[in-house]
This record gives sequence, C-alpha cells and structure tokens, in this order.
Amino acid sequence: MKKQKRKGKSSKTVCVVCQNEREGAPVTDDFVIKGLRRIKQFFKASTGNKLVVCPACRDIAVKKRQGFEKTLLTYFGLGGIILLVLIVFTLMSGGPMDQMIVSIFTLLILVVLLSALAFLNYFPSYEGYESSKSSKKPKK
Repeated sequence: MKKQKRKGKSSKTVCVVCQNEREGAPVTDDFVIKGLRRIKQFFKASTGNKLVVCPACRDIAVKKRQGFEKTLLTYFGLGGIILLVLIVFTLMSGGPMDQMIVSIFTLLILVVLLSALAFLNYFPSYEGYESSKSSKKPKK
C-alpha cells in the first residue's frame, strides 16, 4: 500500500522557502524543476510534493527570484561582452580561418558556462509573481 502511495502524486503542498506544509501560490514547473524531479525519481528519492510559496514567505520569494533574474542577466551580459571583445581580437589577429572558428566556438562554450553559473542562485517562479520590470510602480 505504501508503494502505491509513493508512486502516485501526493496531495501534500510544501513551501519552497520555509519548507513547511502550507497552502499558497503554486510554483511554475520549468525545465529546472522538471529536471530535478526526473533525477529524484531515477534515484527513487522523489516525495511527489506540490511546491508552493506560502503567503508568509512571498516577500522573501520575490527577493530571491529577482536576485536570480538579475544574476542571470548580469552573467549573460558579461558573457556577451567577453564574447564580442574576444571575437574582435581574434579577427584582428589575422590568423588562419580555422583557428578563428575554433576560438569562436571555445568562446561560445565559455559564455554558456558563465551563464550556467547563474543557476547556482536559482529560485523558481510561481503563480502571481511579476518580474522585476513589471512590479515597479509608476511614479506619479
């Protein structure tokens, strides 16, 4: 009986911030959450909980999500600037074309790795969350 209960989805809702069983706004199942769930199911460590953000933790969740978005944007921007600068230097060096292509692919891998570092600060979005651009109130 317990095995059937584990395989099925649990009706237990857990807040991603305080880790307590509470009701709240459901967390969006994006590729990171789905990937983590697949890994946990593979290792048979999945609990099947529904992830939510409880009303008491909403302010903390907004700050964490906005911090993640800012970090992701910063790393993508920094990676793009590095990519452009190094491509210009590669083209100015005047070496053989195959060496330039290898350099450009190496730089692209560097940008992808740099952007992946932002996911160390990952926090999921949830229903009712507005991005940092749309949550700012217009000045009167």
